[in-house]
Amino acid sequence: MKKWMVSSVVATAVLAGLGDVSEQAEAQGEAKNVIFMIPDGYSSGYASVYRAFKDEGIPAWDEHQVGHMMTHSANNRVTDSAAAGTAMATGVKTNNGVIGLNPEGERVQTVLEAAKDSGRSTGLVATSTITHATPAAFASHVSNRNNEMEIANQFYNQDIDVLLGGGESYFLPKSEGGHQYLMNYMKRFERDGYEIARNAEQLHSVNSDRVVGLFANNAMAPERDRHETDEPSLQEMTEAALSALDQNDEGFFLMVEGSQIDWAGHANDYDWAMTDTEAFEAAYIEAIEFAKEDEETLVVMASDHDTGGLALDGNDNPVWSTTNHTGVDVPVYSFGPGSEQFGGLMDNTDLPKMIANALDIEL
Repeated sequence: MKKWMVSSVVATAVLAGLGDVSEQAEAQGEAKNVIFMIPDGYSSGYASVYRAFKDEGIPAWDEHQVGHMMTHSANNRVTDSAAAGTAMATGVKTNNGVIGLNPEGERVQTVLEAAKDSGRSTGLVATSTITHATPAAFASHVSNRNNEMEIANQFYNQDIDVLLGGGESYFLPKSEGGHQYLMNYMKRFERDGYEIARNAEQLHSVNSDRVVGLFANNAMAPERDRHETDEPSLQEMTEAALSALDQNDEGFFLMVEGSQIDWAGHANDYDWAMTDTEAFEAAYIEAIEFAKEDEETLVVMASDHDTGGLALDGNDNPVWSTTNHTGVDVPVYSFGPGSEQFGGLMDNTDLPKMIANALDIEL
């Protein structure tokens, strides 16, 4: 294991050294906004299966693929979402289960925090609880990913402009069916001038630049079951987030996660995986259309890891190889100003550094 870890560090350093410095210099400061799209659990295997699901239709992101990304964590060849999210948010590898801290337990700055410091607005969108590992990695620092009460506390103190997803219970006191002992963060958000949305209809009427929309006590419904709820789709949340964040002339940083592609992989549930990937594609199209019209927005898409080992077999059938994560590389996609930095084989720690470079901020 130690030999592998040394080899992986050397490989990462070599790959970084092979990067085109002139391209990075040209990309510096090109983007005003960034939309970071994360289809949790997606991989090249999913890509092949999803094309078959679309009856050989081409996913909207295919034309934007620029390379692949290694996903291992600091202490394991196979990462979890906490360590992978931290790497993708901070440029620093950490141990599985840890969020926003390096392996020594020291706090590391996230690209969202750096964007906030530059005067930009910030937002997080997810179909899990908004305090789940991947979104948490962009705006919190905890030694245990399961400490969602503390993550909610840190989210409030981070002054994030847009929070859309599930997990309202982590922002409510026990007296109102929540997890907090006394604190009611929903009332605090409202007191601080945030517009609050609790269903799709309310989200559609939002016009504020600061929005909290938590549409379920815990995770939101899978896309295939969403018609039975009053929850918005991932595309609708992405559209609302962009509308709010775009009101800041200094720009914004937005992270959008399709959380449940991963959960479908753990369950080896083909229908769940494909319908949530389809919902994520609709959100991706929303982001790309915004970027094309805006011309100052960089869109980056990459999964944090593969889940389930989904592939097509020799009989053209989808098959799973595990109910866990795998260590395979995942595809990377980019579009817009600064996208020329992304290409070839990258490490997950490279992405936030390239994003920061495009925004001309220090990470």
